[in-house]
Amino acid sequence: MRARTARRSLARFFALAGVALLLAACSNSTSSVGSKGKSGSYVIGSSSDLSSFLAFEGTGLRNGIQAYFTYVNSHGGVNGHKIDYIPLNDQSNPATGAANVTQLATVDHASAILGWGLSDVLVAAQPELSRYHVAAIGQALTGSMINPPQPGLVSAELIISSEAGLMATFAEHKLVHSKHPTVAFVTYDSSVDVKFRADLVAIARAQGWKVVSNLVMSLSATSYSAQVNALAAAKPDFVLTSVVDPAVVGIVSGIRQAGLTTTPVVNYDGGSAYGTLKQLNDSNVYVVRPFAFPTDTKFPGVRTFDAAAKAIGANPAAPFVVNGYVQAMIAVATLQRCGYPCSPQKFMSSLDKLGRVTTGGVTVAPVVIDSSVRALTHGVVYGWDKASQVPYAASGVLAVS
Repeated sequence: MRARTARRSLARFFALAGVALLLAACSNSTSSVGSKGKSGSYVIGSSSDLSSFLAFEGTGLRNGIQAYFTYVNSHGGVNGHKIDYIPLNDQSNPATGAANVTQLATVDHASAILGWGLSDVLVAAQPELSRYHVAAIGQALTGSMINPPQPGLVSAELIISSEAGLMATFAEHKLVHSKHPTVAFVTYDSSVDVKFRADLVAIARAQGWKVVSNLVMSLSATSYSAQVNALAAAKPDFVLTSVVDPAVVGIVSGIRQAGLTTTPVVNYDGGSAYGTLKQLNDSNVYVVRPFAFPTDTKFPGVRTFDAAAKAIGANPAAPFVVNGYVQAMIAVATLQRCGYPCSPQKFMSSLDKLGRVTTGGVTVAPVVIDSSVRALTHGVVYGWDKASQVPYAASGVLAVS
């Protein structure tokens, strides 16, 4: 998902690294809910926010990862070996994320590290990942991390900047009803949003759309009155956003109360949970999503996902649970290719040559990881059917740019 609004230089992070390592060691001793690696087991770690402003995201990722690993372990493990999962809390703090890599690599001897819900945390952790040759399968990779591809870095979601073209294509075909429509954007002041925002502006110019509002907000914001007031004043024909679940609920609810009762809103996949659509219950809200919904039980993989999440007491409809589940699916497929034991270096080389991962319908298209592709590449724009109270595909399967 995302960089914090208040940017800090990497130099400052690493200048504080010594202190951060000591602090992280203390906090992580209580934040991990996984067990240390046992003899004969694989060890996989994760770093995500379990207690700060993105805890809803980080716990969702953790629960999804735990659900799939628990399911795999209950069915004999991988290559006859169980997986010990060690989730650490980075509190959306870049220095703590970097320290988590050191702990997982040197103390826990993890083969790979999943999670990574905040881009600035992963950016800060990259040098440590490189130092210990540990792969990262994450949520918030930036476009520059996979283009050109870098060893051991894989996104288990769409790259945010690549969603701009997909969202604009949908808007042009489904939402534009005049020659020169007006559009508003709401994005975050984050590293991953910079290109996304620039692409939206360029697309609007090329399409002849008039940008009447281009709002940039803090990821840690809990009040959306400024955005609601600006959108209400601008009265756009449609709105394109890249905001997380609580924010899309706040913004959409606010503009509806302010008089924009039918203005279409299209959000990116980081705010696309089933529970979010159900809470809004709004037929003019659309979301981009590379995953099926828990209600898509015609797919065998979705039925397994639903059961696996519920088996550990997690809600499969909660934000980011399916994201973590797919991260774990990629990790397990890599371990199968790697064999046992699977050192971090061997895991990385196996990941980089992984190829096709079949998800049984959990993703809207098969996952393919190879020397040139390091992220999910297809999504669907979903809407909400108020009559049946379920999401529906408002588009076909679309390839991202």
